[in-house]
Amino acid sequence: MALQANRLLLALAAAAALAQPALAQNYDYQSRSDGISLSAGDAAAANIAIQTPTPWPAYVNDTAIPGYGPHAVNTIGIFNTLPKGAGSGSTATAATPAQ
Repeated sequence: MALQANRLLLALAAAAALAQPALAQNYDYQSRSDGISLSAGDAAAANIAIQTPTPWPAYVNDTAIPGYGPHAVNTIGIFNTLPKGAGSGSTATAATPAQ
């Protein structure tokens, strides 16, 4: 009797090992559901926020501002070498600093 029980357990273990890939696929398939969970969020509020027209023109959201980097660095460097207060409307330039 014990020999038959051992063979039965061995057969069940072999069947379980062979069925493992199929069970894994079914778990992935069944884990995607249309149910509501506590982490679902507020879809209605999200849709309202996304679909509300904005009063700003489309170019406001453009963050790719064209420019020439070395020229901007030189301009900032020149501005930093000016005397304090010279950049606020005075006629002093970097070529002829105010004295």
